[in-house]
Amino acid sequence: MTQILHTTLNQGRAVLAAGETFQMDLPVNPLSVVLLTFRAVNESLLLAQSLASWFAKYTNINIRYRGASIIDGRLDDLMVAMMLRGGWGYGVGQENNVLNDVRSITIPLMFGRKAYDDKECFPATRRGDLILSLTAGAEAGTGLVTHSVQVETVELLDAVPERFIKITETQQAMAAAGQNNIALPVGNKLLGALLRPFAFPTAAVRTSSFGEVSLELDNVEAIYSHTNWETLHGSFARRVHPAWTGNQHVHPYNAAAVATEYLTREATSDFALHQQYGYLDFDPNNDGAYAVETKDVANLNLAIVSGTADVANVSRVYPVELVETGAAAA
Repeated sequence: MTQILHTTLNQGRAVLAAGETFQMDLPVNPLSVVLLTFRAVNESLLLAQSLASWFAKYTNINIRYRGASIIDGRLDDLMVAMMLRGGWGYGVGQENNVLNDVRSITIPLMFGRKAYDDKECFPATRRGDLILSLTAGAEAGTGLVTHSVQVETVELLDAVPERFIKITETQQAMAAAGQNNIALPVGNKLLGALLRPFAFPTAAVRTSSFGEVSLELDNVEAIYSHTNWETLHGSFARRVHPAWTGNQHVHPYNAAAVATEYLTREATSDFALHQQYGYLDFDPNNDGAYAVETKDVANLNLAIVSGTADVANVSRVYPVELVETGAAAA
């Protein structure tokens, strides 16, 4: 019978210089979730509430098995991907506007569409085969200092998984305004693709690096024959908990009338992070019925009509693959 084992892998590793990468071996038992808890201290009242303060500090999160990446990407993108696929969002500790107060945020990295699934988790490994790596960015200007990381894991003892989820980053600059193609991986079933364009509609500008999107299997349109960025972004809300989109709201006030308006002005929305994402969903019911089978596909592409040429800047795509193991693969 499968049993849950929740343990602490690292009690509190201090994060040092920008660009530093540190790594640790993950457990050898079947693994369902890796919980990353980032801790820091408030340095700026202006930025203390911003999720971007955390994301600027961690530029890459990677879990690899024998050198092959299973989970790989930026912290903010992976956080969104986990909310989409597993319904598990981030959790914060003491989010306030007090200088020098401690704060924390916990972000799960899941190997299945739901946590604690003994049929969908990463299989048992040998010591040193499965490695977690984190790369740090600069602290200056992020609003947070004195960073450290805690790593905890959820193992499923005696589980015999049939499959696991793989999410890795693909980068591409839009070579020209107009038609561009991004190759997606083949061989495994594809459950979806998280999109984060470099350019996206903001302020008075409608332009998006992913203005129009189609999916092509061996040059034949499939599932998404044509969709627009605004719809992709708007449909994204189907899978994201409403609390996240509301988390970035702010209360403006008139400094000249602060005595009367400080606590009375209405809330407004600031979705700076939220509005940068769209999602192509090939598994809307979470049962694999509509998953894209790619084992016999020679070419799988996103055909994109970009509203801009971002030659010097990359847009990012995170394909969500369902990898079969053991008896399921056979």
